[in-house]
Amino acid sequence: MEVLTLTNTNNKDFFVNVSVFLDVTTATKTWNGIMLDHKGELLQVAEVKKQLKDDGFLLFTFKDGFDRKQAFELSFKKITLT
Repeated sequence: MEVLTLTNTNNKDFFVNVSVFLDVTTATKTWNGIMLDHKGELLQVAEVKKQLKDDGFLLFTFKDGFDRKQAFELSFKKITLT
């Protein structure tokens, strides 16, 4: 089974946050919410599907108010259910 994961990390603290989505529509909505917070480019579901197919991931990086480099990555991950 494939799911979409949205991973948020920074370079100064040990911090990782992972959100899991079952469909591209919900993942795109969450991604666009992050982009609205950071004045980034909003994407349509079809654009996200194409970029994930072409590049394998979407990546957004920025520096926060504490001078930490932050990264958001959206990608497909294969999981096994037992």
